[in-house]
Amino acid sequence: MDRLRILSSFVALMLLVSWVALAHAEPSPKWTDTSGKFSIVAEFVQVDGDIVVLRKADGQEVRVPMTKLSSPSRVQARKAAKAMGASGAPSSVSDTASVTPSVAVPFPEGMSCQQTVQYLIDESAKGNHRVLFDSLPTKHRGDLSEIMQLAGKQLDPKLFAAIESSSDRVVKLLKSKKQLILGSQMLAQFNTSQYTGVYDAGVNMLDAVVATEIINPKRLQSTDPGDLLGLYLKKLTPASEKLMQAMTEAGIDTQQGGMTNLKDIKFTVEEKSSTEAVVTIDNAGKKQSSDWVQIDGRWVANDLVKEWDTTMQKARAGISGLTTESQTQAIDQMKMFDSQFIAKFEAVKTQQELDAMILPMMMMAGPMMQQMGGGGMPGGGMPPPAFGPDPNLPVEQ
Repeated sequence: MDRLRILSSFVALMLLVSWVALAHAEPSPKWTDTSGKFSIVAEFVQVDGDIVVLRKADGQEVRVPMTKLSSPSRVQARKAAKAMGASGAPSSVSDTASVTPSVAVPFPEGMSCQQTVQYLIDESAKGNHRVLFDSLPTKHRGDLSEIMQLAGKQLDPKLFAAIESSSDRVVKLLKSKKQLILGSQMLAQFNTSQYTGVYDAGVNMLDAVVATEIINPKRLQSTDPGDLLGLYLKKLTPASEKLMQAMTEAGIDTQQGGMTNLKDIKFTVEEKSSTEAVVTIDNAGKKQSSDWVQIDGRWVANDLVKEWDTTMQKARAGISGLTTESQTQAIDQMKMFDSQFIAKFEAVKTQQELDAMILPMMMMAGPMMQQMGGGGMPGGGMPPPAFGPDPNLPVEQ
């Protein structure tokens, strides 16, 4: 059996459902008071004691005493809280996240390239993920700090609230429609029961990737860049490790996808001069070499240095392009498609209904993906840290 072909089809279907759900968020429910004269359309956030917390489309949170809600709305709130778990999770776009930064460890000065690589591996394995930021030369850390500040000032919190809401709905949708998705005609030729663990881990990975409780405008402006990177990887790394474990248990070769555990990394360093070296990573017999250079006393990958200024220019231009009008338009587009697709998808109850929707989904996704030009933030993504991407995370093929 061609496991890679199965995985490709499997992931393609998950991404297709996820993309459509993110693009067309679920309509918010209607809430009414005991008199029936007043109502509000808003997303359920949580139950805080005897207070029901709701979020309007513009991101504003409204706190309503449970006793003021009509009987149907009280039932609606209790069901939503039960589905969320306990009394409901706090709003994730908040002043504080559910994770706390690790204690910063001063980056040692005067290390050789060999010592630097070993230190990065050891500290990352201990959970000190901010070491990837601390390992950068002074200029590069300053540039990243500046970019984060600019992004925090330019980005509209309402857009992040919309992204948070949509991503939460996507995860719930993928979980609630799991059996129907696994039973899709696209996967009919495969034994999908073998990959249910991969599906669950993949959904959790998606949830970890969109971490608006960590990456949001307020945090971009107020949080130390190293701490922010550490917080994000602290959430993302366990999810990626579970995905890797699930893939291994399903018989999928994770090494072929470039994934490995930190403890399994082997490397050699050949120092060409006092400021140049070649680092060779041995990943289960598959070797990959890269040039490293010393800048301001710090050893970093030469590819990072060569592309740095260009990447920073693109990032600044991309942030400048995030105007109020463009962000408002993005929010409006999400609202516009609320009732045109997701409501129907959530209403699907049979395999036949879901299969009938898959083809239209693919037809919609193709042209829009081409218009997006590959997607992503304007100006490209954030450059990798000095040691490259976290070795625990999947690498794109």
